[in-house]
Amino acid sequence: MIDFVKVQINLASANILDNDLLDLKSEVSNKTGEVITSRKIANFRNLKFTVINDQHCYISGSLHKYWHDGINYDSFSINEIVNAINDLRDRFNIDLSQAELRNLEVGVNLRELPVPTGSFIRSVIIHKGEPFNRIKNLHRKSIGIEVYHQRYGIKIYDKGRQYSLPYPVLRFEIKFSKMHDLNALGIYNLFDLCDPENYKHLKKYVLDKFNEILLIEPQLQKKKLKPVEERNLPNYTNPKYWENLKYGNPKNYDYHRKRYQQIISNYIPYPVQTQVADLMNKTWNKLAQPDENTLAKLTTFRKKKFSHFNPSYKELKYLNIPEPYKIGRRCKITGIDISDQRPGSKFISAKNVGYKEAHKVRNQDSNPRNNLKRRVRKYIGCQTLFNMNDFLKLTKEQKEMLSFWKGTRHEIHIDSNAKPDEHLYR
Repeated sequence: MIDFVKVQINLASANILDNDLLDLKSEVSNKTGEVITSRKIANFRNLKFTVINDQHCYISGSLHKYWHDGINYDSFSINEIVNAINDLRDRFNIDLSQAELRNLEVGVNLRELPVPTGSFIRSVIIHKGEPFNRIKNLHRKSIGIEVYHQRYGIKIYDKGRQYSLPYPVLRFEIKFSKMHDLNALGIYNLFDLCDPENYKHLKKYVLDKFNEILLIEPQLQKKKLKPVEERNLPNYTNPKYWENLKYGNPKNYDYHRKRYQQIISNYIPYPVQTQVADLMNKTWNKLAQPDENTLAKLTTFRKKKFSHFNPSYKELKYLNIPEPYKIGRRCKITGIDISDQRPGSKFISAKNVGYKEAHKVRNQDSNPRNNLKRRVRKYIGCQTLFNMNDFLKLTKEQKEMLSFWKGTRHEIHIDSNAKPDEHLYR
């Protein structure tokens, strides 16, 4: 399930510099013998150790290959993941709770697909309006496809073709390039990769991304479609059509995507994408089942220093990030962890999600308050024979909104004896 990892550790919480297993090397000038960079690099069992300024260290590489002697095309269960992390901890005296994840690849290797592996890869059209690009091996042969978004990427490729195996192995993989989605699932460090509960959340995330993919249903070509369906089918199987639709008219993109999925469900009782998703789910459940020895080994790990909220998977209104489980400083609107932002910040920053999404989040907080202020000012500013405050009725929540400006030049004075009403006006 887990493949590439990149973690950052403080050298005070590990034995790296004086460890006999590592031969740390620096770049040195041939003329003067002067050390050129502040980096020291060593390799150990398919993992790369990069020491910066003798203060902290990055460990990167395939955890799967680390445990399986350079092989990552077979299965890698949670029991093996825990053993690999435990081995890494013992060899380098790493405090797992302080080994913070900076990148992670998580996915599943599948055998015996309902269609040939190459055909399945070629049938994939698009993901969220973004077309896939080809992945090539060292010999420039195409082995699969990939697409990247702001916080993560998706890779679908044949490991059998990558390593010249006599059989195909489909790899579906999510690469977390930023940690926000992963942190929202309650996963922050190497210790969290040893928690069996976290693999339930990871599976939900991976399956959701797989089901968001649009692909050509091979069985649909053999069915007798209605004339309008037959006319639309060439567009529905064209990546450029979806790409142009997504950026030209997002509403039409969603409409036609639903229409295409409805056509598939009308004619195909068990689509290929559903069959592969079921196989993925079954394979994941088998790999994520810890045995007694692994559970016993987990009790020797350092206890977590945080607790969880309700561990249900929810999608937020503006940001497609699951609701976070870790207690910490969180965005006032989305609930996303913002502990890495400047002290005092209340909302997720544009640096993390982009200006447009960050602006939406802030508007969700300020718009109701500002709109109410404008309505009240307009109402009490009416020129009539009566005092309009006598006719103004506000709910308790509306009064709390207006109290935001209390003590400022924007403060609005209203009759405090007015009874709450569900409507603003009488």
